[in-house]
Amino acid sequence: MTLSPVYSPIGDQGIRILLDPSISEKTHVLIQSFMKQFKENPPGGTIEAVPSYGAITVYYDSALTTYDQLLPALDAYVNKAEAGSFKQAHLYHIPVCYEEPYAPDMEKVIKHTGLNRKRLISMHTKPDYRIFMMGFTPGFPYLGGMDERLAVPRLDTPRSLVKAGSVGIANQQTGIYSITSPGGWNIIGRSPISLFHKEADTPILLQAGDFLNFYEISAADYRTIKEQVKQNTYTIRVKTKRV
Repeated sequence: MTLSPVYSPIGDQGIRILLDPSISEKTHVLIQSFMKQFKENPPGGTIEAVPSYGAITVYYDSALTTYDQLLPALDAYVNKAEAGSFKQAHLYHIPVCYEEPYAPDMEKVIKHTGLNRKRLISMHTKPDYRIFMMGFTPGFPYLGGMDERLAVPRLDTPRSLVKAGSVGIANQQTGIYSITSPGGWNIIGRSPISLFHKEADTPILLQAGDFLNFYEISAADYRTIKEQVKQNTYTIRVKTKRV
């Protein structure tokens, strides 16, 4: 893949590296290759690198380095990024209850898509979704690979409170709310799994570059797993996926 990266300053302590303005699997893998190089050998004076769909923002201490000094090292990482550098990833199996009261927008999505409930759930649980990036709250995964027939516009008026674990759809994306927060996605289910543990050594469960698969559970299963999570006795199924 031929890259034509565009570098631009973010204030006096950041550099944005745009690889591709569109969302693509190839660009994502290249970004993960860049991130691997950066983590293994961060250029002097840098603080962190933050990946997004088609770009990376590198933050640095302006007292230790400058924009011009960092460009050669960052450009070298971009040029060394290889599409085939990742051979496998984690695949997380996440249980979701698509029943009331955990799916307040299910009927709206059914009406918009023209799909019946069974078909909609089957289509939503079929893909192994690539985790393209993390945001807008700690641990929130932006997922790629949803069937376009499930696409539905964001809510006209966002909710002031969406429960942690809620699974939503907005346009051609799906994701899970990692913490209770405001949100404008259409909620079609909820997972009893916790994606963010602020007291843990590794507070965020999922990572960009891995995969996620949803599977349907009943309301009774939801309550059982929720209690197991509370008691710290539940184990998430994680497999290795060849990519």
